[in-house]
Amino acid sequence: MVWHTAADGSVNQGNPSWQAFTGQTEAEYRGWGWLDAIHPDDRPGAIAAWQAAVRQAEPVELGYRLRRADGSYRQMQAQGAPVLQGDTVREWVGVCVDITAAREAEQVLRQSEERYRFLDQLGQATRSQTEATEVMATTARLLGEYLGATRCAYADVDADSDRFTIRNDWTMPGVPSSAGVYSLELFGPQATSNLRRGLHLVVRDVDRELGDEGGGRMFNAIGIKAIVCTGLVKGDRLVAMMAVHQATPRDWTAQEVALVEEVVERCWAHIERVRDAAMLRDRDRRKDEFLATLAHELRNPLAPVKYATAMLRRAQDPAQRAQAQDVIDRQVTQMARLIDDLLDLSRINRGLIQLQPQRIDAAAVVRQAVEVTRPAIEGARHKLEVRLPQEALWIDADPTRMVQVLGNLLGNAAKYTPDGGAIQLSAHRDGGTVVLEVADNGIGIPPEEQGRLFQMFMQLGHSAGRARGGLGIGLSLARTLVEMHGGAIAVRSAGLGAGSTFSVRLPPAVPEPEQDDAPRIAAGAEPRKQRRRACWSSKTTPTAARCSSPCWTCSATTWPPRPTGRRRSNGRRPSIRKWCCWTWACRAWTAWRSAAGCARSRRWTTLSSSR
Repeated sequence: MVWHTAADGSVNQGNPSWQAFTGQTEAEYRGWGWLDAIHPDDRPGAIAAWQAAVRQAEPVELGYRLRRADGSYRQMQAQGAPVLQGDTVREWVGVCVDITAAREAEQVLRQSEERYRFLDQLGQATRSQTEATEVMATTARLLGEYLGATRCAYADVDADSDRFTIRNDWTMPGVPSSAGVYSLELFGPQATSNLRRGLHLVVRDVDRELGDEGGGRMFNAIGIKAIVCTGLVKGDRLVAMMAVHQATPRDWTAQEVALVEEVVERCWAHIERVRDAAMLRDRDRRKDEFLATLAHELRNPLAPVKYATAMLRRAQDPAQRAQAQDVIDRQVTQMARLIDDLLDLSRINRGLIQLQPQRIDAAAVVRQAVEVTRPAIEGARHKLEVRLPQEALWIDADPTRMVQVLGNLLGNAAKYTPDGGAIQLSAHRDGGTVVLEVADNGIGIPPEEQGRLFQMFMQLGHSAGRARGGLGIGLSLARTLVEMHGGAIAVRSAGLGAGSTFSVRLPPAVPEPEQDDAPRIAAGAEPRKQRRRACWSSKTTPTAARCSSPCWTCSATTWPPRPTGRRRSNGRRPSIRKWCCWTWACRAWTAWRSAAGCARSRRWTTLSSSR
């Protein structure tokens, strides 16, 4: 844009290019009216520089913001020179160049340099840190100071994306900390949805932009009037957030929002590396402890076995030889148990374990687990209370593996409860799940260590004195087996000395379709109101009995005839007739196997007519 003025610096003739750019009419810019198009903040400086150049009759270069015809201000660079006639100035001629784009490019470059210098400073400050909380604290402090914010915080988001935890934050002096656990719903439904999708929450004025239901109540409660909260989404899940708070309304720039976004990405990546490194160190330490414990546990039985072997060679007394054999049997059994656990663990890790699920009553699993662990419980003089419901709790599970799980929990309860303690084993239905619980009044578990309890080779420090052996793989194995059944295992404890409760939740078995049994009931007989578990022996009268093996459920109103042809001369037990009284034909084979299982049992116990 070319311009020209009179010798005194005023405009005394029309200037089409100025008129087209500024939108001023000739009447408006004539004289000194052209100064009205300059930004009010730049006008005093421009007038002073222009008048000084006019007085000295020297070339001039000015920089100011000039209002364009659309009302926006543009950065201008004006250059002018006097046109002399002899020794006097006849007029001034010059040009104005719009340098807005160049200034903006310079500003972007300058901001980029500052941003990279800050990110480099942040990287240098956190590179040597090995604790996640230190990384969070340093990042929040440097970002808050750089942006001149009131408060800055990094938050971990729970796996369910419903809660977030601020472990520590940075605040200006006198501003309270916001550390704690919060629900995402406090942000309001729209903001929560956006954060979960990786969109940012940018509020320049809380009172003007948010209502109470939109999160304004929460921000006002902590004295915040402006906020930037950037969420980080990994694998379609919100994993972390970085929040910058301001106590007064603030017009956040796009560059500031982008910086917060990059900082949370870098901070999360560094924290994950730190946590992974800490996990590897912890696993390496626990592996070394495991190998040392394994060597110790496998070596321990060898001394008694060697001693008992020497006794067998020298002892002539049958009682001493029997005692030595008992010692060898106990120690070999202990070694076999340890090796079996290791083999199970190896099979699970390689995906070689195959469950053999059956439709079973959870009460049967409870009873078998009690039998397995009874010696340990009685040896420590614990009081065991078993609570079972009247109705059956049917589950589809591998009986052997579920007995292994409950046996492990009961064994731990006996081990980590002082002698003479109380242990409670219960089974009940909770909504749509079957719950098996083992509770004790033992040494308890600190809350901060409960999350690590099911990790491989984990042995808590406060329990080392009562461990009495073990490799720290029992609970990890139990969790894996329960999860293979589609269930979950959890622990609750109020802390040291407060006991603990382990809960196993399993899906119930799919109900069998009910069928009409009326045509299969003998004519003239009244159907029974209760079902009974029945198996019968070859003694004089058919007896309702229960053996240790599962028996079939019989709905019949008559009993099978007494078996004949008993043989006692050769000492063999009379065979069990393979009957299934008035039951469905498709269960005949199952009933025969159950009866055969009963026949192998050496002990019968009377079963009442109802469960």
